Amino acid sequence: MKQQYIYYDEMVFTGVAGTIRTLYAARKYCFYDLGRACVNYLENNVCIEHIFKLLQAALDFHEDRLKTLCMRLIINNTFEVIHREDFKDVKKDVLVMILEQDVLNVREIELFDRVMHWAENECDRLKITVTAMNQRIALGNPYFNLIRFPTILSHEFATHVVESGVLKTDEIIPILQYYITGRKPSLPYSCQSRRRPCLEVGPLDNVSVTYSDQTEMTFVGPTRPLRRAASHRDIHVPVNVLPSQQLGLICERQRSGSPPARFHVDDEEFSLIQENMRHLQHLVRERNQFAWCKMHMAVMSSHYR
Repeated sequence: MKQQYIYYDEMVFTGVAGTIRTLYAARKYCFYDLGRACVNYLENNVCIEHIFKLLQAALDFHEDRLKTLCMRLIINNTFEVIHREDFKDVKKDVLVMILEQDVLNVREIELFDRVMHWAENECDRLKITVTAMNQRIALGNPYFNLIRFPTILSHEFATHVVESGVLKTDEIIPILQYYITGRKPSLPYSCQSRRRPCLEVGPLDNVSVTYSDQTEMTFVGPTRPLRRAASHRDIHVPVNVLPSQQLGLICERQRSGSPPARFHVDDEEFSLIQENMRHLQHLVRERNQFAWCKMHMAVMSSHYR
């Protein structure tokens, strides 16, 4: 790829890993156009499969836009991302970036389990015995404190966290008291649950909407975003709160590959969706009619030429 650019001013990208290597060479030898082309390719190919390579490249080369795209995908797909096989091999700064987020699409207990799995592998890399306290040391106390233990369900805290041995007795008791009394413990662990990502639909975003009756349509976003009632995982929706006929799934197309998000629309927003659908269907009919007229004129012109 580099030789093609140097001698022929041509660029052919063969994959994410190869493009990252080319970007390194382009930065080293000051091929600015090649470097920009590499970054554009990486930004257009942000996906779960290569998410950690891309995020690390964004950090190494100080590419803020690429970093933002990667973090957006991680926030929307946290469960899938942290359960990837290569999650255990990520650098600590990448793991810390995930733990610092206030919005993640995963339950705290699942995040804790995967972080401990990462810490176990970090102990192996540091060539120290894998114990609960060493796992905590491998992660580092300031970063270990980013896990929000008080937000974990009480029975999961008792069966997963306490039995793991990573917390000391003087840390466990205040958290158990918090479950019973609601009084916040004087510990560094946040009691504020992480929010689930809210998908905002802009005026120019094409999305697929599927309602509870399995009716599929394409929708151009309204002037204000739809409200997501719950994530696609662990949905707890009271029946008397959200009418089933207006509970739907919304999935992004060609944006970040994020999972389907559930949302609730009120009567006004539902009417706006229907109005936009009618307008969209009208535009499609006009486009088809224009294409037919253009084809007809071309045929007639060639016939009478």
